Amino acid sequence: MKRLALNCFRLLLCAGLLSFPALAQKPGEKPPEKCTIEGTVLRVGTNEPLRKARISLERAEGRGQLIAGAITDAAGKFALKDVDPGRYRLSVERNGYVRQQYGQRGPGSGAVLTLDPGRNVRDLVFKMVPAAAIAGRSLAASSVRIDASTSTRISSART
Repeated sequence: MKRLALNCFRLLLCAGLLSFPALAQKPGEKPPEKCTIEGTVLRVGTNEPLRKARISLERAEGRGQLIAGAITDAAGKFALKDVDPGRYRLSVERNGYVRQQYGQRGPGSGAVLTLDPGRNVRDLVFKMVPAAAIAGRSLAASSVRIDASTSTRISSART
């Protein structure tokens, strides 16, 4: 008897879970068409494809909720498929390069990418700038060591 009651409970639970998505949509109404974002990541100046760059798609509203992600292949290509319509921020990161956002023109944040139902964004190109770091030791004309934490103006030495 307990087994029959447990099986009935499981059946009702499964039926309830399967019908839940149908309740969110009106009868005869189709869900919005999904979107696709495709592109290439290149090194600025040489146009060499960058493999293993990380692509991140986040909602424009809210706080960094990752919606989708991808890694570029050997040809620098990526694809994000089955994306819901909406407003997003798209960014690219790779070790040794400066992070870049879709529509970014200089320092700061980029533009919002708006995806209407069924929109397929193709041929996006991100040209990434190699990151730079200055390392080493600098000596002033008086041979006084200047650490990176010291804020000092160094005059050019006269000969």
